[in-house]
Amino acid sequence: MGTIPLVTLVTVTRNPGELLQQTLQATAAQTLRLSQPENVEVLVVDGASTDGTPQWLTQNPSLVDRWISEPDDGIYNAMNKGTALARGRWIMFMNAGDWFENPRVLEDLHLDSEPDGVVYGGARVRHYDSRSGAQWEDIDPPLELSKLPGQMICSHQSVVVPRSLVLQYPFDGRFGLAADHHFLAQLAAGRVAFKKVSITVSSVAAGGASGANLYRTFLEKRRAVVTAGLVSPLVSWRIYGPKILLLPLKNLVKWFLPFSLARRIKRTFFLPKEPL
Repeated sequence: MGTIPLVTLVTVTRNPGELLQQTLQATAAQTLRLSQPENVEVLVVDGASTDGTPQWLTQNPSLVDRWISEPDDGIYNAMNKGTALARGRWIMFMNAGDWFENPRVLEDLHLDSEPDGVVYGGARVRHYDSRSGAQWEDIDPPLELSKLPGQMICSHQSVVVPRSLVLQYPFDGRFGLAADHHFLAQLAAGRVAFKKVSITVSSVAAGGASGANLYRTFLEKRRAVVTAGLVSPLVSWRIYGPKILLLPLKNLVKWFLPFSLARRIKRTFFLPKEPL
């Protein structure tokens, strides 16, 4: 089997087009990958893409150590497949179209000296507003673990966990919009150590299925933290009930106020931040 890599970087995808190329090229530029290639394993789990992705992976062996292309049952099923295939002590999941904030991230995390537990940092979030055509970026710093019952404390692309923990607590596909939240909630409920680092780890695209259906997302998140044993059902409704009730107001703000003002209100009232 050879040397066990320090970290496996898993990208799950289906028909990603050029987005996968951008992600893998950024991964290849990591200084740890360049100086210690044996310590960084790059793995792609492709869901039987029909856009030429398997052919592109075949033609670019320097960008990926291993890959598979076969049908799956969704992103979280593919992430579990990636965990089973990975060989690294640590594992990270980086979506196609997302990438590391800078080439030194893996070195700056110092994973070789970290004890087993969750290591998480911030993310640069790239936004696009289809109504106005505006594009902008925000830095979302990692939040304190105490905030986890009510929201994700970081983007999943900015989380590094021991592979053994993902095998022990696999992603639950029943939470189609909140399986990553459920995963972290299980770890927190199981008294796994969390370490927040003052590093912007990833650059990610905003939106996705969870952002497009916030009502369903909030309901799933409430159920996820209860199922994980992080909070009681009553406490979960105290957390998510107001969020759900405020959704109509949030939608009115989004669609009827000028874009710049709507964005300012969103940042002030709906996305509280903590400094790095």
